[in-house]
Amino acid sequence: MLNFSTLLGIATMYVRYKQLEALSLNESLIIKLNKAGLGLGMISCFGLCVVANFQKSTLIYMHVVGAALTFGIGGVYILVQTVISYKMQPHLHGKRIFWIRLALVLWCGASMLTMFVSSLMLYTRLPGVDLAKKLHWDPKEK
Repeated sequence: MLNFSTLLGIATMYVRYKQLEALSLNESLIIKLNKAGLGLGMISCFGLCVVANFQKSTLIYMHVVGAALTFGIGGVYILVQTVISYKMQPHLHGKRIFWIRLALVLWCGASMLTMFVSSLMLYTRLPGVDLAKKLHWDPKEK
């Protein structure tokens, strides 16, 4: 299922790339950001494929690398699209699209920070417990 989602993600990134290519009005900064966005989007989709093929219970390190690619690079992709929206405001659309994308960037950043801090606390507070292979909490444990 996630591999199919990867394919749909790649198609979406490519459609957005072609849309911006047609509407960029030959501005060099927008063209460069658009190409960077396409590359970042493809890397993020590749990370989704890695997460799908390396489950947490078998190869935790590859799963974490895939998650970092998906969410980390995906967050940077959203940031690039937000900057492009800011640069194209007067030509294509109003400020509302920019503000929506900015809210998504801030939400994504807050979510990643929360995930990182809570994961760090979990792994440092329970030494000796193999959390990578443990999928369910036992009520007898702390």
